[in-house]
Amino acid sequence: MPTVPTPLRTPEELEREADTFQMNLTRMSAQMTAEIRRGMDLLAQMRAAADRARQASSASLTPPAGLLN
Repeated sequence: MPTVPTPLRTPEELEREADTFQMNLTRMSAQMTAEIRRGMDLLAQMRAAADRARQASSASLTPPAGLLN
């Protein structure tokens, strides 16, 4: 089955395609960076919550001062 030849593009068309591709990559990169930052913020919140839970758990296991005297 013969292939349909694609029309040749001018250098200007190729340059516009490259510019569009670069803009799309830049936009996607910015979106990914924002998502990573949000993920890191969420991770920090999760770690802080785990630390607070750990402190609350250990505080509840520690007898009040003077109770053992």
